[in-house]
Order: sequence, then C-alpha cells, then structure tokens
Amino acid sequence: ITGRGLEPLRGSVVLMRLDLSLVKQHECPDIELFTKSKIKIKKTQPLISEIAVVPILDSIIDADGNSLKYLQLPKHWRVRQGGMIGQFIDTYQNSENQRVYCSVCQLTCQDVLSNFNYRSDRKYGTQRYTCYTCLTHFCYNCEEQDVPYLTFCSGCDKDLCIRCSSPMISCDMCEESYLCVECVKKRECKGCENIVCTLEECGGGFMLECESENCNKIRCIHCMISHECEGCQKEYDCCGECDDDKGKNWDMCEECDIEYCFDCRLKICRLDWERACDGCIRMLGPKLANCYDKLQESERL
Repeated sequence: ITGRGLEPLRGSVVLMRLDLSLVKQHECPDIELFTKSKIKIKKTQPLISEIAVVPILDSIIDADGNSLKYLQLPKHWRVRQGGMIGQFIDTYQNSENQRVYCSVCQLTCQDVLSNFNYRSDRKYGTQRYTCYTCLTHFCYNCEEQDVPYLTFCSGCDKDLCIRCSSPMISCDMCEESYLCVECVKKRECKGCENIVCTLEECGGGFMLECESENCNKIRCIHCMISHECEGCQKEYDCCGECDDDKGKNWDMCEECDIEYCFDCRLKICRLDWERACDGCIRMLGPKLANCYDKLQESERL
C-alpha cells in the first residue's frame, strides 16, 4: 500500500475527514510496534509513501472552498518530524482555507487556532482543536463543569470532545495521559486491572494475548510471563494463571532443566527414546495421548 489509490481525492472540496493512520478506529497508530521480541520491539516500516500522498494532500488544502476539517497522518511520518511532511504541515498551518475558531468562545476570543501540533513529542503532527468524531472546533481553555471540552486520547492519538467520548479515563501508570471510552476497553489489563496507555514508559506498547492452548486472556506486558524454547528459540507469552499449568505447549523439565516447546521436546526424544530424559517423556505422554484420542475420533467420523 503506497497511497497511490488516493488519487481520486486530488483537489476534493467535499472531503471533511481523512484518516491515514492505517489502523482501525480506536486502535493504537504505532503499527511499527506490532512485531515484538519479548519486551524489545522490532520495527517494520509501513509502505505508504509521502512522495505519492503529500501532493494529493497539497491539492486538497489548496482547493478553494475545501471542506477538510480533520487530517490524521501516519504515525511513522510524524515520528520523523521534518522533510517532506514537515513542509506540508507548514503549508497546512498557513493555509487561509484551514483557519478555525473555537465554537464555544469565538465571540470573545476570536483566536485563530493552528491546525497541527508542533510539540516535539508523540503529539507532533496531530490535528488540534478539532473533535475527530463530530468535527467541532474547541480551544483547550473552554470547559464544561470543570471538564475540558477537548482532550487528547493517548490510545488512538486523536482529540475527542466530552460530547463524543465521556468520560476520558487517566492511565493508571503515568496518571498523566488520558484514554477515550473505546480505547479503555482495549487497554484495560485483566490481570492487574490497570488501564495502560501506549506510552513506552508505561509499557503499554503491547497488550498481549496468552499463547497457552485454549486461553485468550489479554494482559499488559507487566502481567505476562515470557518463555523461550531452547530448541527453536521461539518465544511464548503466557498469563500467570497458565504459567502454573503443566499442560501448556512449553515448559521446563524438572529433571534435565531444559525448556522446550512440545514439538522440539518430541523431536529430541524421538532421536533416541531409550536415552531420552524420563522427565521429558512424562511431559510428552498426556499430549501424545490427547493427539491419539483426537486421531481416533476423526477416523470414526
């Protein structure tokens, strides 16, 4: 996906919201973080091209009478902070067509609100002063019963107003970031029951699914236990409840003190059953018996 398919949008005057984050709504935009190795992160670059897309964006904001109110840029563009996307942000900020005013206090302040965030943190290049859902403009000073009209969600990297997402919940780790109602559903650890934002220092880059058989519990990285098979070096994450389960697909043998996944333990034992570790053979027994039962059942069918 390079973005060339956006060509029909060139010069559009009816487009009001354009989300290029490449993820579903209320999903973490850090798609480079999705491939993991224990807690370390292997980054994989999305293919969407600035060279292909930025000229199309330029044509939209240059069009007289354009209707664009919200533009969500890919996270990996924003992280680089400069180059072609930096020039586009400058153009977007200075465009006469994109000047906005707070819908609450516009009669008194008349401040022109800048569209993009220039802070050198994760908010750089995010749309400001506009609710992603209803596209209404608010400044950050206006409040309703001491609650800001507009709050930045650290789960999906979007500004949302109190009318579209209330209440916003603070991260239990840093107590500074906030998450919208939909992001809270995906960022609440069922182990420690903490709500964890996506900031790296909170360990929220991942909510992991337990890899034990017949378990799909979601946990934060603080509540997951990581294992590595000494044969194939594949890594497994499991929740605390499953870590005590002797029937999982990997485990440490109490006799030889070697941690293998089921496939590697079986492969090693089959080389010489007579000399194989007795502990490893006992661990294989229930699994092999279960496989045999399933085979017999399938043959009957």
